[in-house]
Amino acid sequence: MVGALFIYPMFQAARQGLKTETRRFGDKPAWKIGQRLYIKEPVILMGEVGKTPKEKDVIWQKGELKYTRVQYLYDDQALPHSPDVFWTKKQKLFCPEKAARYMIQITNVKRQRLGDMQDFEYRAEGLQQHFAVALDDRSAPGKEWRVEMANDLMFSDSDPAKVYEYLLNATAGGKKVYNPDALVWAYKFMWMPYERKAKI
Repeated sequence: MVGALFIYPMFQAARQGLKTETRRFGDKPAWKIGQRLYIKEPVILMGEVGKTPKEKDVIWQKGELKYTRVQYLYDDQALPHSPDVFWTKKQKLFCPEKAARYMIQITNVKRQRLGDMQDFEYRAEGLQQHFAVALDDRSAPGKEWRVEMANDLMFSDSDPAKVYEYLLNATAGGKKVYNPDALVWAYKFMWMPYERKAKI
């Protein structure tokens, strides 16, 4: 099964049911309707010293070391400290499929120009719309769009396109990738627990 990556705030938004779509660049669609993808996330893989696990319990193996347990770093950052445990840390890009706890199923695919996105599509991308209170007499109260990032950071604006631009650029490591004329593939998906016997 192919894996899919989300930055931490979008992983959280999808897990909470706030994000149900993702847009990706590319000349051809990377995924198709009905396809299932496991969600990659940073993990610590662990094994027990001096024990030989059953093959069905092995999540990942390197040489003679067989890892059978997973700690998800999005939920628990503490490093293992037991002398009876050996472990390795994997960044999300290298998360093995057997360590996955979630997957998505693609329910719709369409080609779209970024500048043509509508409000409901920004919401499906994980952006939230809130009532903004006026901070002074010169500004009127109204609706604002925002995206919550890691470390309690938040970006907001009255224009959802500006918030989405911020999100895309953050996803690209700060590079300015947003272009309203750019064509992207819009994937609608359903988030679910990983099914160990799921087939493509």
